[in-house]
Amino acid sequence: GNRSTGNKTRSIAIVDLQGLNKSHILNISVIKEIASIGPPNYPEVTCGVFMVRAPWIFSAAWRLVRPLLPRDTAAKVNILGDDFYEALREKIPEENIPAFLGGKC
Repeated sequence: GNRSTGNKTRSIAIVDLQGLNKSHILNISVIKEIASIGPPNYPEVTCGVFMVRAPWIFSAAWRLVRPLLPRDTAAKVNILGDDFYEALREKIPEENIPAFLGGKC
């Protein structure tokens, strides 16, 4: 979803990791690619990346990959499990959360 801040548009990316399997996760380049959605390409507009329904092994792999990313990029990434909805609602209005994730968009 996009949020206007003065004359700039701010963007938040939501990545649904449901179905991600162990072979994907063990390929560290996949994690780096997912984490790089937005921030490096559009750092001035990306204010957050939320990875929802992350399997536990993804969270473990993220702890290994996070130090390899630029600090500003890593700080914008939020890894959430199946209980992601309330954490999203704290940052994103319900009308901007996709319906398949429980929102109204």
